[in-house]
Amino acid sequence: MRQVYKTLAVLLTFFVGCLALFSPGPALAQEETYEIKVATLAPEGTDWIDVANMIKRYMEEKSSGRVKVLIYAGGVMGDDPDVIRKMRLGQVQLAGFSGHGTHLCAPEMALMELPYIVDTEAKVDALYKQMNQEFKGFFAKHGFRLLYLVREGYNQLYTQIPIRTLEDMKKIKPHMWTGKVEELTFNALGSRPQAIGAVESVPAMRAGIINAHFSPALWELGTQLFTIDKYINFPTMRYHPASLVVAEKAWQRYPKWVQDLGVEACEKYGPILYQKAKEGEVKSIKAFEEYGMKLVKLSPEEERPFREATRPIWDKLAGDAYPKDALGKALAILKTVK
Repeated sequence: MRQVYKTLAVLLTFFVGCLALFSPGPALAQEETYEIKVATLAPEGTDWIDVANMIKRYMEEKSSGRVKVLIYAGGVMGDDPDVIRKMRLGQVQLAGFSGHGTHLCAPEMALMELPYIVDTEAKVDALYKQMNQEFKGFFAKHGFRLLYLVREGYNQLYTQIPIRTLEDMKKIKPHMWTGKVEELTFNALGSRPQAIGAVESVPAMRAGIINAHFSPALWELGTQLFTIDKYINFPTMRYHPASLVVAEKAWQRYPKWVQDLGVEACEKYGPILYQKAKEGEVKSIKAFEEYGMKLVKLSPEEERPFREATRPIWDKLAGDAYPKDALGKALAILKTVK
């Protein structure tokens, strides 16, 4: 009997050893999870956040919970420059940038911001489609990867007085925060803007420190500034692209399947965000008018002085903010747009 027990003990030891040999070790027993922090200035309740949540759900479900997406909306992570710094440090992995943040990641994107250069949706679409690779190259040059180019949309000039002449531009105290193109535009039109961060600009507007600002309609809506602004000017003077971006160096720390999933999610929902921004702009301006704001409509003759005053900016920034050949290609494309 003792021999039987001894034999059974030997067999049990052998069996346990086999299980240890073929069972997954600690590293394989529990799959590693990955956290992705997403930052944006877009306030809660906007289409931007709705789409950000779509991206979150998609990545978490597709990865069976191995990817966790945390969304920080409304400037919680700071202004665009703060977010970019945190991206470079690896503290934020993905960002949804306004025109300002897009410009900071890739200064050459100033090309799309030039006054009146893309004053119709057809022109916007043409440059987005035909210069996509150039745009991606602009971001890559500065260490960023463009996951999807969306739209902040047209930035209307919101004021307390109607703007009908260049003389009217001298009467306002405008806010500026998106960079050189905006500064040159205001200067060309006779205004002297004050540089204030996006988050700080809202209380500054309410306090009367500034009384005019170029902003997308969704920002005007989300910040509730439409309750104090009175006029909407230049509905298609200034266009701003927006972007879904990662810092390349920090992004490379993730396994390729996580990187691919992020690209896949942004490409899937980027077009939805683009369309929502487009529709939201129209709906917001209509809502502002219903609230009591006035949309200032200028005839082509009335608008001509504004176009002529700002046109030299295109050539002034060529070779500085963006390559001359990029401007040349853009203008050649736009000539074909009806």
